[in-house]
Amino acid sequence: MKLTELYENMIMALQALRANTARSLLTTLGIVIGIGATIGITALTEGMNRSMISQVENLGLNYFQLLRYGGGVQFGFVERKPRPRITLEDGEAIRKLCPSVGKVVPTMYTSRTVVFEDKSRRSEFCGTVPEYQEVEGYYTERGRFLSHADVEHRRMVCVLGASVTEDLFPHEDPIGKTVSTGGLKFFVIGVLQEKGSIFGNNPDIYINIPATTFEKYYGKFRSVNISIEPVSFELMDKAMEETRTVMRQRRKLRYRDLDNFAVMKNDQILKTLQRLTQGAFMVVIGVTGLSLLVGSIGIMNIMLVSVTERTREIGIRKAVGAKQSDILFQFLTEAVILSVLGGIIGVLVGVGVGVLVSSISPIDYAMPLWVILLGVAVSAGVGVASGFYPAFRAARLDPIESLRYE
Repeated sequence: MKLTELYENMIMALQALRANTARSLLTTLGIVIGIGATIGITALTEGMNRSMISQVENLGLNYFQLLRYGGGVQFGFVERKPRPRITLEDGEAIRKLCPSVGKVVPTMYTSRTVVFEDKSRRSEFCGTVPEYQEVEGYYTERGRFLSHADVEHRRMVCVLGASVTEDLFPHEDPIGKTVSTGGLKFFVIGVLQEKGSIFGNNPDIYINIPATTFEKYYGKFRSVNISIEPVSFELMDKAMEETRTVMRQRRKLRYRDLDNFAVMKNDQILKTLQRLTQGAFMVVIGVTGLSLLVGSIGIMNIMLVSVTERTREIGIRKAVGAKQSDILFQFLTEAVILSVLGGIIGVLVGVGVGVLVSSISPIDYAMPLWVILLGVAVSAGVGVASGFYPAFRAARLDPIESLRYE
């Protein structure tokens, strides 16, 4: 087909669609919903993956985690059979019995309302040890961090996150002040540098206290998450295996028993999260695929109606010399334009929804060029698939019978 013929087909297709604007827009609704959902979800998933990669890089790959549950469970995605708690004693045993292990950093969390004078806010109390700031990379901006003496003597001291400091002490230095929660009072000894959210956890809202103090007041029934740094990066796998061996011995697991705990590198956590997001993505894409199927059926039906309505027009065109291929491409062009129009609107809707979701939630949003091209290409493919049969039927009409059609 020559470019001039393609141009003429496009002009005739646009004129035909303009003659039934309302019907054309309603026909594209399924395509708009399907492409819009696909674009929005793909962009949000891409943004989440980029964010997770960035956060793992910030966490570092020089240590691993001992968790009560692995991957998805730890982040609330999967339900599993309850497991025994990890305790501070487990961490101490690992530190003493694993020669390849350098630092052992336990952390425990609880949400509490903290008060200073007439100001209050909800914060996460984090029970931990001095090595926490080195392994996690959370350093003090003012004052000092927790010391071994603080942990040993279960002192009532705390180090505030940046957001907590801003809310409770907007115009004064918190060092030396006392904050309270649930009848307990903590002496402020330091303020952390601003860090930002990591995997949905925001250390800026943390109030760090000695792990032993936390255990005394809050930790009777709470499991401990333990970050473990090997003596050197080369001993990472050996340190992980030693940790696993110690935990199995402490829990008296037999040879055939599965681990009732998880030992995971940070990149393993990333891979687990990515598998979960990809699984959810595929489910949603399957649902939106049904919307595209409905849209394609709608386009096919409306094109069949159009063929019936324009039977005399087809007969006249054939009578003056139009070939079957000309009729075929004319109606196929109409179907593709109709579908691509829905795809473009869907792309705009998907971008808008993605930006909106990103603005009101912590989910990052990324719109690579390939996502937009994918939306347009899919809509064009739907147009070809749904328009071929009506176009083929129009091309096969007998010109004499078509001219007699009323």
